[in-house]
Amino acid sequence: MLVRSILLFLPLSLALLQGCAGPRVSPTDQSAIDQADKLHATLAPAVVEDRNPRLKRYFEQLGARITTAAQNLDQLGRLHTEGDGNGPAPGEGSNQWMFAKDITFHLVNSPLPNSFTAGGRHIYIYSGLFQQCQNEDELASVFCREYAHVYLRHAGRAIRRDQLPNQEGDTPLIYPFATLRYPAQFARAAETVAFPIYMKAGWDPTRFASLYQRLLDSGGTSDAVDRALLAGRVADAQRRTETLPAEAREWAQPSVADEARFAQLRSETRSLIDGLARTPRTELLLATFPSALNSEDTPIQVNARLRLFPPPPTPSADNKWGKGLPGR
Repeated sequence: MLVRSILLFLPLSLALLQGCAGPRVSPTDQSAIDQADKLHATLAPAVVEDRNPRLKRYFEQLGARITTAAQNLDQLGRLHTEGDGNGPAPGEGSNQWMFAKDITFHLVNSPLPNSFTAGGRHIYIYSGLFQQCQNEDELASVFCREYAHVYLRHAGRAIRRDQLPNQEGDTPLIYPFATLRYPAQFARAAETVAFPIYMKAGWDPTRFASLYQRLLDSGGTSDAVDRALLAGRVADAQRRTETLPAEAREWAQPSVADEARFAQLRSETRSLIDGLARTPRTELLLATFPSALNSEDTPIQVNARLRLFPPPPTPSADNKWGKGLPGR
């Protein structure tokens, strides 16, 4: 009888121990998390929300809505995309770390209209894009899209570590991210996953692509964005809005910040950024990351990459063996 009681108790004890230890993170995911944490340390001089407690709390509230919605949909098996192979192989780990409170949404000081994630627990929107968001729905759309890249593990799959330069300092850390590019199917998959998360979190589905539409309508941004890319996103969002599930009406929630408060936060942030000291190297690094609005490298990205990682000097005609140059 005692033996039987012990055998019945063991599974419960193991389950409790696993629960206390937290969700198991695969070695691949843990490596991505560690690398993203190290990259974030190099970006720290450009992080803005830590300097404004109201903005920091606001971003935390948005993040909680996004991760909770993603967890609910993940449990229902409704965040899969055809042909993208999201998630680890069976037995390699779980998605639970992606729904934890330490998934952090950041504002970084850069005039570029961009957003980015390194694939770990950090998601960024640039001040240049934040200032173009007219309401919380548009900001949430940007955050959901970058969160979808995290959920689909796109950064780790797109990084080219075979091109890593043999240099000292932080170059081996930042180079893979500075040269990171997402293939077109990754961008489409991120949009596919971002939309249901955004909708489940309670934001207005008809505003999911309103930022993209406004950028398209603005003649001043015609050379700064990939118009075909954004037009495709707008069309896809309209199609998804027309085929919303019946329960979508029940998911609607008020915004964390109404339009007046959102405008105030945006104004406070603009004033804060105007008073910050410049960090040229961090600005260059931010400029190299994949563009959220372009499918190809922009001249700004190419120039920033060349300035961060200048090519080795070429031997002169009378020094064809490269005598005296680095590595010679």
